[in-house]
Amino acid sequence: TTSQKKRNDHEWEQHFAAKDNWGSINPYMYNLISSKCDDRLKERLQGHKDLSDITDKQDGIRLLALIRSICHCREDDDMSTLQRANLDIQIYTAVQRANEKNTEYCDRFRHSMEVADSN
Repeated sequence: TTSQKKRNDHEWEQHFAAKDNWGSINPYMYNLISSKCDDRLKERLQGHKDLSDITDKQDGIRLLALIRSICHCREDDDMSTLQRANLDIQIYTAVQRANEKNTEYCDRFRHSMEVADSN
């Protein structure tokens, strides 16, 4: 089993190392994602300036990034993905501290949501 695992690992390394594979996967991702979008999201996508370039290149990753920015109401924002992820993590991992009253926790959580919404 160890030799088989090594062989499989080697095959996967070769698969992901080949840039040609990404060229065939990226358009597939684009078509799959765009086919799953509902009408409201498609309307919002149509109004975006980068959509024609994304569509021409059939760039699945950029389409996902654009959808994420639309869903987070950040289409014209310069906030980095890392900053957005950190805000999301702060909200999703917010727990009530020891000896913290429910109202204090609720206020702190609301404040975090307001900060995330304003950015």
